[in-house]
Amino acid sequence: MFFNAIPVWGNYLNNTDKLNRHLLFRETIESFNNVNINIAASDFYRLTVNGEFVGFGPARTSIGYARVDSYDLSNIKSSENGKNEIVIEVAGYHCKSLSTVLRDSSLCAEITENGTVIKYTGRDFNCFENTRRERKVERYSVQRHFGEIYDDSLETKRTVQVVPVAQEVKFIPRRVPFASCIASDTYKYMSRGVFVETDDGRIHSGEFGTEKNKTLIVSLLKMSLNMGYFLPMRSKINRIVMWAV
Repeated sequence: MFFNAIPVWGNYLNNTDKLNRHLLFRETIESFNNVNINIAASDFYRLTVNGEFVGFGPARTSIGYARVDSYDLSNIKSSENGKNEIVIEVAGYHCKSLSTVLRDSSLCAEITENGTVIKYTGRDFNCFENTRRERKVERYSVQRHFGEIYDDSLETKRTVQVVPVAQEVKFIPRRVPFASCIASDTYKYMSRGVFVETDDGRIHSGEFGTEKNKTLIVSLLKMSLNMGYFLPMRSKINRIVMWAV
């Protein structure tokens, strides 16, 4: 299912360093004519092309296997400057859960044009880490992975050296339909409030909407998600915490 691509991930040395990483793999191509991309990832990925959402995956499978998603990019309009950006964001949790199997995080991706491989992991794709997403956070639950906390005061990304991931995985087709991912606006805030850091370093939760020096806004959003995680792309506040309810 892959001709040249191999699974890769950041060069993290121990299990603690591997926990809760969010990496971005970026590549550019000149045209989308007869272009396809195959993707296998652990634990979850999101594919965007020229800043537009294309797909999310992978489909679940058992340990020792990885499902491969294939996207035909031929119908996407090319950028006027001839530099078309393909970005694959991968959330690698590297922890036990009832949501995914426990294995090393990785991405295996390959771009073909007219059936010929032109870009692939192991040779191409620049890798960055989303440093605004904090790693040391609470688990969402025993069944799932980590909650999401973003610190907008930090640098946006950091370059990461990737290395091959040594694991025996058999690639198999997706075999199930893709989710219908339709964008919709948040229609109601369930609750909104503030946390304030005290002089001794603790976080104090006062009455909602009354505290000064608002450093943390918490929004409990009532929404349905097609994705196992969701990523706010831009924020004007210093720090944001999100849960889906």
